[in-house]
Amino acid sequence: MGVFFSDLKTEGVGLRFTRLEHFPRVLVLHVGRGHTLFLRVPNGLHFRCMKYRLIVFGNSFARLNEFSLRIKKYRFPDVYKGKGIKFVRDKLSLKPGRQNNVSFSSTFNAAAEDGSQRSRELIFMQERRLIPDYPGVQFYRVSKE
Repeated sequence: MGVFFSDLKTEGVGLRFTRLEHFPRVLVLHVGRGHTLFLRVPNGLHFRCMKYRLIVFGNSFARLNEFSLRIKKYRFPDVYKGKGIKFVRDKLSLKPGRQNNVSFSSTFNAAAEDGSQRSRELIFMQERRLIPDYPGVQFYRVSKE
């Protein structure tokens, strides 16, 4: 039989692994909660922990996989920043953040085209020079109906 291993790492502030000094089968997780989590390592598994990295190894692949996923469950990686507990070999595809593509001029163009009360106010303010002219912004005169 071979030896299987699982390599986990943390990313983010306040996330780390430690081992209790007097209880070598207990893994301590600091995962950004108000309290510390203590996990008892199952028989047949062993672990080595650095501050931000944890290597779990043992003879049983099923037991190792179950324990590694249980650790990862406490702090899944965030989809926007990637902070959390993840396997070293995992490639995360992060979502893009909020795109603020709505510019000031496109907002005015949209308001001016709809013919609402707000667009009439914008045209009035531009004619009275209460708001400056912006390049590429076109206001249309809306006839009162």
